Amino acid sequence: MTTGPQRRPQKERLTTMTDYALGFSPLLMPLVYGLSVPLLFLYFVPALVAWYRGHRQTPAITVLNLLAGWTFVGWLIAMVWSCTRPANATTQVP
Repeated sequence: MTTGPQRRPQKERLTTMTDYALGFSPLLMPLVYGLSVPLLFLYFVPALVAWYRGHRQTPAITVLNLLAGWTFVGWLIAMVWSCTRPANATTQVP
């Protein structure tokens, strides 16, 4: 007696975007998550340097870093800008 068409067992489904991107390799997951924080820190170094130094243009440097920092040129410009000496508003010219 048959009860109907037999179904094939489904493969295990991938559940997260990371699973799709990496093909769900449990060995790579700690490496990916372990490198995420240091790389994110390095990405925002220009903004952090500007903030630490009290640069007057910190918001602009942060926006440049956020929007163009993914390119090496944008990151480098933001880094150089954050390392420049801010103009002192109280400097008097004789």
